Amino acid sequence: MRWTFLKEPIGKQDQYIASFGGITSFLFNPDGRGGTSRCRSARNAVQLEDNLLLFFTGFTRSASAILAEQDTRSRERDSEMIDHLHRIQALRLRK
Repeated sequence: MRWTFLKEPIGKQDQYIASFGGITSFLFNPDGRGGTSRCRSARNAVQLEDNLLLFFTGFTRSASAILAEQDTRSRERDSEMIDHLHRIQALRLRK
């Protein structure tokens, strides 16, 4: 989704998690509506925290550049990009 006032090809998830915080699941529908579901179990949050490892690899990336390329290649019907997007969608649907 393109937020025209930011002039960036970004999605909503970063802004939503900054607003809601915590361990939250988001659903975004094509019509712009969606919903949230918060992890209400402290036990689940503690388990996640106890088993989560984060590492800084020394590499940075520009989300705007990556999403701009994704948008361009998708509009051009690049088969590799479309395949990657379908694989991501399949992972989401397996829940």
